[in-house]
Amino acid sequence: MVSLRTPLRRSVAPRVTPYAVHLYRLRLKMQHDGVDSNSREALDLSLALHRELKLQPWHPFIFDIPDDDSPVNLDDLRGRQRAHVRDLLRQLQALAEAEAAEPPP
Repeated sequence: MVSLRTPLRRSVAPRVTPYAVHLYRLRLKMQHDGVDSNSREALDLSLALHRELKLQPWHPFIFDIPDDDSPVNLDDLRGRQRAHVRDLLRQLQALAEAEAAEPPP
């Protein structure tokens, strides 16, 4: 039987928006200034970044992922989620570094 439904064309890769980079840089600045990672402001920023990246509630937060090349078990659902979030973290880092290297107008 043929379906007459129009398939949804959803983006596979989440977009890292300029606002997401801004939130990431704010959170890094808070971390650099010594603000406790369990403070209300830090948690609010982490949650705002999580939502801006359109991550699901079961995905780990960006700042809970170690930034190293430790192997991830891709056969495990949790491992795939961690790998996905780590890829987003690396994209955020690259964009934040590129923004910082740009001379101001």
